[in-house]
Amino acid sequence: MASFPNTNSNSNLVLPSSSIVRTCYNCGDPGHFVRCFPHPRPANPSSVIVQSDSPLLTLATSSVSGGSSTFSNGSTSQFGRGFGWNQAKQRLDLLEHIVAEIKIRHDSEVERERSVKDEEEKRRKEKEEERRASEKKDREEFRKLLTDSMNARLDGVVELLRGKGSSCEVEALRKDIERLGKKLVEGATSSSAARCSEGDGLLAQLLAEQERMRSQLEEAMATKRRLEGVEKDMKEVIKARDEARADAEKWQEEANRPGKRGCIALNTPAAKVVTRPPRSSPRKSPVASVDLRRVADMHRMEVETIQGIRTREFNTRREAEQELEKARAKIVLLEKE
Repeated sequence: MASFPNTNSNSNLVLPSSSIVRTCYNCGDPGHFVRCFPHPRPANPSSVIVQSDSPLLTLATSSVSGGSSTFSNGSTSQFGRGFGWNQAKQRLDLLEHIVAEIKIRHDSEVERERSVKDEEEKRRKEKEEERRASEKKDREEFRKLLTDSMNARLDGVVELLRGKGSSCEVEALRKDIERLGKKLVEGATSSSAARCSEGDGLLAQLLAEQERMRSQLEEAMATKRRLEGVEKDMKEVIKARDEARADAEKWQEEANRPGKRGCIALNTPAAKVVTRPPRSSPRKSPVASVDLRRVADMHRMEVETIQGIRTREFNTRREAEQELEKARAKIVLLEKE
């Protein structure tokens, strides 16, 4: 007794778990298997698979061999092209889809990296421009400060030259005072002569003129005294300026003197006594200790002292200039009168 092989065992095979979509062997559609095939093919008696538990009659050798060939032909016709072609095609489609997603992700990453690089480059350029702008501003401020300091020094020189000119103005005022004094004397002599020749009315007029000239003379003398005081103050200011400048130069020389700010010069003494060579290793020569904090404090005090001297010099010069301007204004008013 022989039985036909059970060919349904091929349809009951379970593939291992993977990312491949399992499809039908017959039609290639996903979602069902061969046993649940929704579109059955017409029955073919020659390729029918009969599953029987009861023993069948044994046929002749020729008929059995013929049945086997018929079964194999039917199986080949049933699982011809759709057996592995659809599965390979689906795998190919899946791989193409994965490759497309990978390419999209790669392109997005490349684009993101490019945007990040562009942003960094833009930020670096902005920082470079800001640095250049700040450097340009610092240079302009330094140039302006240097120009202001030079103008201040030139103003001092001009004021000194004007001081020399003011001495000439003082001489001119002295001459004017002498001229007014001569006029007063001449007026007094003329008034005495007119008093002898004319009446009381002319005498009163001459006395009024004399009184007016006397007041003018007193004002001129007061102006002279004020100018002398201004000239004296100018000399004191110039002297104080020279002393402050000398003190500043002295402080600068003291600050730049060798041996300060931690610079200590040590001379090697000449050896006069011959000594034995030491048996042990020689000791290190002691290094003179330098108080850097004290040096820094002294340097700061020097700077503050120089700044204070310069400030006092500037204030004194400013006050002298204001007094000189007031004196000139008064002289102009006197000349107009």
